[in-house]
Amino acid sequence: MISAKKAFMKATAGLALTLALGLGAAACSSEKTSADISDYVGADNQAALTQTIAERSQDKPLYVMFFATWCSHCENMTKSFHSVQGSAPHSYEVLRVPVSVGDTPRTAQNPYPVLANTYGVTGFPDTHVFYKGHNVAHIRGARNSDQLLDEMNKVQKQIATVADVSVGEKQGITLSKVLNGVFDFGVSEAYAASALPVADQKAVVQYRGSDNADAIKKQVEDLSKKMPTFVMLSSPTCGYCDDLEARFNKAARKLAIPVKVFRVDVESYRAIARSMKFRNMTPDTRAYQNGKQVYDFMGALPYRNVVAGIKAMRAAIHQGALKPAP
Repeated sequence: MISAKKAFMKATAGLALTLALGLGAAACSSEKTSADISDYVGADNQAALTQTIAERSQDKPLYVMFFATWCSHCENMTKSFHSVQGSAPHSYEVLRVPVSVGDTPRTAQNPYPVLANTYGVTGFPDTHVFYKGHNVAHIRGARNSDQLLDEMNKVQKQIATVADVSVGEKQGITLSKVLNGVFDFGVSEAYAASALPVADQKAVVQYRGSDNADAIKKQVEDLSKKMPTFVMLSSPTCGYCDDLEARFNKAARKLAIPVKVFRVDVESYRAIARSMKFRNMTPDTRAYQNGKQVYDFMGALPYRNVVAGIKAMRAAIHQGALKPAP
């Protein structure tokens, strides 16, 4: 029985030759931008692909396209990538990852099940865009040439915010992108432990003050000038609220960064909930830094996103690098 990877190589040999010849012809006629389209042949683990992404996305965006060999939309997307070089707003690479190899969906095999699961691939093509190792965009489905150029223009605006500078000097990165996992804002251990003593390793406290919007607003805004501060609108029976509380506490202990999260029971503090425009689903959380609300989110964020958000807010409080979400 032919292995999935061998079947993939056989199935795509003709297409690869066509692309190579076409790519060369387009390159001769274009002086503005260039492109390189290739297929991933590495190991089926996240570390291997992450290393490849880090190496190949330093100087230009890398479009990682998960595809199926039987998928005509995937072939069309590849042709679109080929056709827009020269008119695209930036040079780029395309790394195609085959996660369904065969003549039909029924007979196809998946040589990269771990990668498909890691990146949540549920349809084809599914493209993630990386720049300097950061996942800056996600394109689901195929695009024709004009539509792909529109997507690339959006990517161009995103990569302009990723400056290759030291921690605390990254400009234009909004808290929404950090909390949603688009950027992993790194902070060294030495920097994380500097500037502020850790007065309280338990980040989350149950709000016990008066049901007065102005009172909690003043308290939160003052505290947010010293440390990352959040208000989590919750209910006592909300399991997702308990999960988010545990993640905040774990992040504060792990990072040794002072963090304060006021957990507010929306049933007991209805005036506060109304003033914060509670959206009738818990947890419903607001983030504050330097005296201003800069973001809000619903649900229990993954632990790594909580960590990244706290790091970014801490750096912004001391160096003013993080812009509030628009």
